Amino acid sequence: MFRQALSLVLALLIGVAALPQSFAQSSNSFQMKEEDVKKRVVEWGTNKNVSIKLKSKEKLKGRISDVKEGYFTVQFVEKSNKQITTRDVNYADVTEISAKGNGSAGKIIGYSAIGAAAGLVAAVFIIYAITGGD
Repeated sequence: MFRQALSLVLALLIGVAALPQSFAQSSNSFQMKEEDVKKRVVEWGTNKNVSIKLKSKEKLKGRISDVKEGYFTVQFVEKSNKQITTRDVNYADVTEISAKGNGSAGKIIGYSAIGAAAGLVAAVFIIYAITGGD
């Protein structure tokens, strides 16, 4: 019985190890709602470095410089003339927005996988103790 439980736990552990990669791939197609974008921008406030994908397929990388009711303003360096430019972005036009440079999503996924693995290891020891090692 212990071997069956151990096999199950190992199969689950392998599945959890593959979770961060499959989550990262599926999150690329995620479409954010306007209220989710607004909530995230308001929580971050100004001076937060962000990466933004718009419905027009355009990508912006810059810093939030202002937050308003229907839009927020992003400051970025124009590639063509190397000057700082500001642009108002409507919340409804954003399909994806993420904090730039801090890797927080990857850390959260990684910590979740580590926690799940620790839980599975604990389950193995509990099953071992209950079954008496049989």
